[in-house]
Amino acid sequence: MPMKIVPGWNIEIWEFPETRGEDVVNIVTIIGRAIGVENINEGDIQVAHRVDLMNKDRGGKHRPIIVHMGSRYIRNKWLQKYRDFRRAKSSGKLSAKDISNSLPDSAVYLNEHITVKRKLLLKEAKTFAREKNIKFVWVKDGFILMKKNENDHRVQKISTADELEKYKRNF
Repeated sequence: MPMKIVPGWNIEIWEFPETRGEDVVNIVTIIGRAIGVENINEGDIQVAHRVDLMNKDRGGKHRPIIVHMGSRYIRNKWLQKYRDFRRAKSSGKLSAKDISNSLPDSAVYLNEHITVKRKLLLKEAKTFAREKNIKFVWVKDGFILMKKNENDHRVQKISTADELEKYKRNF
């Protein structure tokens, strides 16, 4: 019986340098260790592969890696370790050099994998946030979340274009 891929269990890795004949699962394992994920078990990384970009105009950027994790819990653990790693670094970023000294000092990003439709909605939300000086826009469990600043206790949850439009009208 083929394995069912559940999108909510996926991570995207952006800007990791690509080499011919690379072992993508091994790369993901090394990235996990670099950000502090301990005890990476067989089955934590179900599938990992590069995907072609729909927008080929991104310049010389590397194809992203999509990683299907063993569960949502494992995905969330990895994303939390990534955030913790970034907070602990003075540069605030994960660099390819953090993963291997032979790689360039270029930023590598881990994100929750979301649908193309949700990515377009996220892009629109971020554009609105820049226009209105909304400081925080992020994705959690497939939902787009917005928070005006550190002192605002209200977090706006956006899951549809209609919800974003309503938020814009009421802002």
